[in-house]
Amino acid sequence: MSTRPRKEMKAGERSLGSRRPPMDLSGIRPVTGVAEQEPVMRSVAMGLPRSPTPRGMPGKIPGRPPIGIPPLKGGLHGLKPNQTTPHEKPVKKTETWAVSAVEPVPNDFPIERTSRHVKDAEPSEVSSRISKCLQMRSIEAKYDNERAVAKCRNPDFVSFRIRLYGCKQEEGLCVLVEVQRRKGSSQSFARDCRAILEAAEGGDCSTASDSEVICLKCPVSQMACLQGVDVVAPDVASEEELAAFLLDDPRLDSNMLGMELLKNSTDPRHSAPNVVVLSAEHIVSPGRETVLRDNVFSILQHGSLKPDQRPYTGPEGEEDYNEKMHNLALAAVANALAITKEDGSLKKAVVDQKEWFSRILLPVIFENIGRAQESPHDAFLAAKCLKSVVMSCESATQLAIENGAVMILEDVISSGLDHHLLLREEVREIYSFLMSQCRQYN
Repeated sequence: MSTRPRKEMKAGERSLGSRRPPMDLSGIRPVTGVAEQEPVMRSVAMGLPRSPTPRGMPGKIPGRPPIGIPPLKGGLHGLKPNQTTPHEKPVKKTETWAVSAVEPVPNDFPIERTSRHVKDAEPSEVSSRISKCLQMRSIEAKYDNERAVAKCRNPDFVSFRIRLYGCKQEEGLCVLVEVQRRKGSSQSFARDCRAILEAAEGGDCSTASDSEVICLKCPVSQMACLQGVDVVAPDVASEEELAAFLLDDPRLDSNMLGMELLKNSTDPRHSAPNVVVLSAEHIVSPGRETVLRDNVFSILQHGSLKPDQRPYTGPEGEEDYNEKMHNLALAAVANALAITKEDGSLKKAVVDQKEWFSRILLPVIFENIGRAQESPHDAFLAAKCLKSVVMSCESATQLAIENGAVMILEDVISSGLDHHLLLREEVREIYSFLMSQCRQYN
């Protein structure tokens, strides 16, 4: 048996198996007599001492100091201080804007560029002018006379706020009218804002709608600047397929875009004539392909694109989303009925689809007209639908009368339509026409 020679260790080396000798701690003594220092905390009580409150009784909360400039005294305006209370009661909304007093503009308050100073006018006079302007332009409004605020929404679903303030200038006291856009088309808002500010100063409130067609001396294709330009005709099938694809998408924004596309494809102001005619036929008399019409009337009847689906219930904007989808669907139907009435195809559709008109279309129209106080914009579109139907042919007029159109219009007229000028004119015209037809039948 061979043995390996043992390697000799050099000085300073230590074998792996050897252990370090224990340290001698006998010379180290613990430190004693040193205390840990802690920071000294000091506090000062700010404010007045509170008196003891009996158990079970709430203490009195002092009111907040006034915000903004002090109240302006004297003058023509009944200005009041901008002061809030901890327990402010909800203010009742009214149908007319009658502001008796306004608050001063708070300090460091950014005023919108869409504002105007109205001199030599009482707050009640300014609010009355604006209220009449909103009625003439058929703008839906909810008034708060106590806070001098009007919440408005125009037919294009543009939401904005109007608020009155009191301010002091070198010439004296005046009323500041501020119009603030919340959401919607800025172009549509600019037209209404300009008319509102002009009316606040006592000017003329134009009732011209932004949706009116610009009158041209000749068609666009015959203009001299476009001669020799190759014009590609729009593909009707591709637009309808795109609208159906967007409506079938599970995303809510895609559904909104699809409904807007369908509404614009039935509007002669936004689409080519061949696109308008074919899109209108797909809604009124679709034939075998009824996908678009089913989607439109599913929204109008059930509040969703499919009858078995629930309406959209999101955390924010729930009512606004549903209301806008409903309004776009009604606008598409109103455009389609107007187009088919002009080319005569609506008369044939009423005869061939009498059951569909009686069971689905007319009930949807009557329901929206009956909600004129809550949704005047939808009621106006429904009135346009009814006008196209009853004036298309005699059989359609008789069908509407048999389903109770006269009674529904009488109820709406008796409830008052002064808050929406376009709706009032449309309903009265239809009612006069139906009454004349009833006298002929009798």
